[in-house]
Amino acid sequence: MCKTKSKVLRVGSLALISVLLLGLVYIYQRSRFIQKTNALFDPKEKAFTGIFLPWPIGHPSLFGGLDPKTDSRIRASLGYDSGSINTNGMTLTIYASDGTFFVHAN
Repeated sequence: MCKTKSKVLRVGSLALISVLLLGLVYIYQRSRFIQKTNALFDPKEKAFTGIFLPWPIGHPSLFGGLDPKTDSRIRASLGYDSGSINTNGMTLTIYASDGTFFVHAN
């Protein structure tokens, strides 16, 4: 009985440590990706935030939405009409219909 409790505690603590470590890595990678995105596409206002999908799912990607004022400001500063913009290994796509954006690393 005592050996079983010991094994269960070890497995439980290892699982908890693994989940915490993965959470910290996700937070760190998300903040670095958002910093890089803002540095490339909006260095003054830093408007890009959103849902981050890390590398194991595909290329690191960021999805989100922009309010109309920010959307028009970013489009004007980048000279963006439609399609996508490629810069320093990152691609930005802004959808005109609702102001959502998609940024992914190449």
